[in-house]
Amino acid sequence: MGDWTGDIRIHLFLLGFLVFKSGPKMFGVLVVLAGLGYFVDSFGKMLLPGYQLTIGLYTFAGEILLIFWLLWIGIKEVPDALKRA
Repeated sequence: MGDWTGDIRIHLFLLGFLVFKSGPKMFGVLVVLAGLGYFVDSFGKMLLPGYQLTIGLYTFAGEILLIFWLLWIGIKEVPDALKRA
């Protein structure tokens, strides 16, 4: 993983915290776990020469669920005036 994972980790930790405080707590926990998976992968590759695990492949589910939840909330909250147009 490249340098961008540092930004992704920080973003996911903060986003997960905000979702945990304001939305479904399960999604917040899953997004934080996704950030933790990227954290473990990037530092594992940096610290251990033969590191082969890719935990991020399994922890990204929180990100996907968050996308669908946001789409569902967005569709459900559309004002009636826009639905008729």
